Amino acid sequence: TNCIQMLGGQNGEEEKKEQELVLNYASGSALTALLIQVLKAPGVSIFGEMLELGNVQELQELLLLICRC
Repeated sequence: TNCIQMLGGQNGEEEKKEQELVLNYASGSALTALLIQVLKAPGVSIFGEMLELGNVQELQELLLLICRC
């Protein structure tokens, strides 16, 4: 089971595909909102896949730069 399937719950296959696209290509505030949604979702305990995504790593680097100021 991947994090997209867990996010999708009982949603249709089309909605799962849309969520996967958003997760893979989101940036900035859209990505932040999606990450918060996943962290708040009950029963979701696998975040490793998300942390490995390039856009998530870029957001992490940006936040680290901002926090250093």
